[in-house]
Amino acid sequence: MALHHREPAKLTEKTREDITEEEPTNNIIKPLDRISPSTVERDYEETESSPEAAESPYIKTASTGPSLGRTNKRKRKERENKEARSITKLRTELRKHSDARKKTDVAIQDIEKQLKSLLLSHHTAIRDLRKDIISLRKSIAAAESKKRAKKRKQKTQSIKTMKTSKH
Repeated sequence: MALHHREPAKLTEKTREDITEEEPTNNIIKPLDRISPSTVERDYEETESSPEAAESPYIKTASTGPSLGRTNKRKRKERENKEARSITKLRTELRKHSDARKKTDVAIQDIEKQLKSLLLSHHTAIRDLRKDIISLRKSIAAAESKKRAKKRKQKTQSIKTMKTSKH
């Protein structure tokens, strides 16, 4: 039942039932003696300002091209396939990036742990060195006090010997 583009479309009973007169034809056709130039301008401005309000009284019918439906389906399938491919590509890219992010997060955590251990060892080394400094100062102070004590002893002995030698 292939229709040529020059033959008029044949209406089935179902489509004839769908076609109803929404408004009488008397309202559509206006007599010429009632139309003035101002009404024409006003009507033109109204239709120009609201293009949605001016609906066509004609019925839109389906096109008669036999392969049009198939190409639309093919195009739709191709679009869906392209979209599905692009979605899968995006998902794989996202997975790659999330895996890389996880790896970098783990590496960052390892570095932080190493830094903490280095910081702790650094602080313990500083604490040990301070203790060593304190013990060295104490030993130096003790050595100096012994030295002073020896000098005092020597002075006192030399004073005693001088007193005894004077007598």
